[in-house]
Amino acid sequence: MLVIPTEHVESVNETSDPQFLGGLLVAARAVARLGGVAATVAGLVPIAVGYLLAHYFTYLVIDGQRIVIAVSDPLQQGKNYLGTAFFQPSSAWLPPGLVWTVQLAAVVGGHMLGAWAGHVVAAGHVGGIGAFAAREIRIRQVPLAVVMVGLTTLTLWSLGQALFIPTS
Repeated sequence: MLVIPTEHVESVNETSDPQFLGGLLVAARAVARLGGVAATVAGLVPIAVGYLLAHYFTYLVIDGQRIVIAVSDPLQQGKNYLGTAFFQPSSAWLPPGLVWTVQLAAVVGGHMLGAWAGHVVAAGHVGGIGAFAAREIRIRQVPLAVVMVGLTTLTLWSLGQALFIPTS
């Protein structure tokens, strides 16, 4: 049984707290300055893709079933060519354990790919003009690694919350 929240929870995307957003901006600039912009981008883009897959997976497989309705009446003129105009999407076929496993794989896979990509880009600067020493590159990668570990932990905790429903 999927648990669908009935109350709205404000997300980071909806926050308007200037102190929070300012702190986020300062942290992002500090990580980019220490680790290099290219390495930061290469590290964070796969993470963002993993988040998108994890957070929109259930939307895709549950609300995506509405395509059956759209195919039955493609021009929205009240027709019912395939007899599926009144189809109701269901999540009964989708085990919560499978949802969490897909979300876990997307988040962890995105972080693993991001860590690898960030390292490859940062290490690519070795040997070029104005190159950093290998030790300096490793040290510069620490802030991005800390951010990645923090984001992974926070995301896995967030995804796991739906598995544990307090009973009172």
